[in-house]
Amino acid sequence: DCGSSGQSMVTTEDQVIFYFKSSKKSNNGTDVNAGQIPQLLYRIMAHEGPVTPRPVHESTEAIPILSKSFFMSVRNDVFQSLLDLLGWAWSTLRSCVGEQVSHVGSTGASPTVAMLDLQRLVYICCACLRLLRIYINEVYPNSVRTLRSNGEKGCLAESVADVRGLLRQMLSDPIPSLYPSRKGKMRNGRDTGPLTRMVVSVLDECHKTFVSCFHAFYPTGQLKWACLCDLLQSRDVVTKGMEETRDSDRLLSAVLASLCSPTVKLRATCPILTDPDAEVAHRPSPADNAALSTLQPGDLYRYPLLVEHMTYKTHQVDNGVGVVWTFREVLDRLLGVACGSVRQALRGERVTPLPALVHNTCLLMAATVAELSAETNSAEGEVPAGGRVLHITPSRFTRTSQSRTWNTGNGSPDAICFAVDRPGIVIAGVCVYGGVGTYDYEVEVMDESGGGGQDPSHTLERWNVMEMARGTFGPDDSVADIVEIKFERPVPIKV
Repeated sequence: DCGSSGQSMVTTEDQVIFYFKSSKKSNNGTDVNAGQIPQLLYRIMAHEGPVTPRPVHESTEAIPILSKSFFMSVRNDVFQSLLDLLGWAWSTLRSCVGEQVSHVGSTGASPTVAMLDLQRLVYICCACLRLLRIYINEVYPNSVRTLRSNGEKGCLAESVADVRGLLRQMLSDPIPSLYPSRKGKMRNGRDTGPLTRMVVSVLDECHKTFVSCFHAFYPTGQLKWACLCDLLQSRDVVTKGMEETRDSDRLLSAVLASLCSPTVKLRATCPILTDPDAEVAHRPSPADNAALSTLQPGDLYRYPLLVEHMTYKTHQVDNGVGVVWTFREVLDRLLGVACGSVRQALRGERVTPLPALVHNTCLLMAATVAELSAETNSAEGEVPAGGRVLHITPSRFTRTSQSRTWNTGNGSPDAICFAVDRPGIVIAGVCVYGGVGTYDYEVEVMDESGGGGQDPSHTLERWNVMEMARGTFGPDDSVADIVEIKFERPVPIKV
């Protein structure tokens, strides 16, 4: 800084040139009015001619964009990797917890490194369970509104069956005894609370995953009922007093909690109003789900591959002799589960059943009582199908166009004439083919009264309107291009 009388350019001995500019903000005290600061000049290195882009190697993979479609694209490899990781983490956690309990009980020490490893295993188990829950509900959503339209794959159905088997095993595996004495302490007074919380957190996450994916594990009513009967039978087989808590109680608790879901129709799943004599004469096995008459409307054509594979897996596990009880037999055992803990508490004995099992049992019985109350308090004609399973007649068309250009009326009415040969038949609605647009519909059930005389002009007066439904449907209301239109109440065809 040379002040106001300085030089604008200085050349050094090595021919380096420094430029200075005037500034009032920089001086060395020689001149308070002006000064100089160095000026830095630089040049960007650039090619004078046209720049050719560098060749991109074909082996370089494109960088994926983190979007919902990217991380929700489920493949069979994803399921298998998560299953292998979850199986390893759960088996390692069980063995390490058992070793840690014995180590704490003998030495009274709890190594920090070992506890950190157990926490990592817990995190791996919970993360795998949450991912499996998300992916299964993405492939097989429980809501009709979110039904996927890209079809289902057989390999994914097999993976879902493998997930069901692993979760059943986790909920049924015996865990190390963490409560040899009261309040979670060993006999020497050492606390086992952290180990207890680790195992319970994984089992709770497994319970949530099983309940959330129950609709995919058991896609039909017969499979749900057969699963409940099988678990109750296995609970009866265990000798009383042999174990404080039966290994299958956690799995049974998860099944009962799943049946309490609002999406499960108990009247269609549980044979509540079925004649006991007829039920004993024909107790369907899980293999009967392949028949259309034993399936619920929508069970077969929503996920046919899943229904077929899960039915085969269930039939294979049961070796073709799965027990299916009447509703009365199941109700007696549920009452035994709920009242058994009360009897033990009144006698001053230790309550052995899991609290969650008793709670879910009471919830299921409350839901059953609600179904029976609705049947009793409602008029006979106002109850859909009188508590019986709805059936669907086959399609009138042998072939359908894949281009979705069916004639859905275009303003001209379409009539279907049918007759029944015995009383007790009611019609709850009709199924129509939908399209890509939104349509207004009007459905009438008309009865031929036989009047009108011989005059052809009075022919239409012979048909009396018994029930009518009017509304609008669109693509979101269709399942496999079929829309269900139901009346407000079932219409008896022949009294």
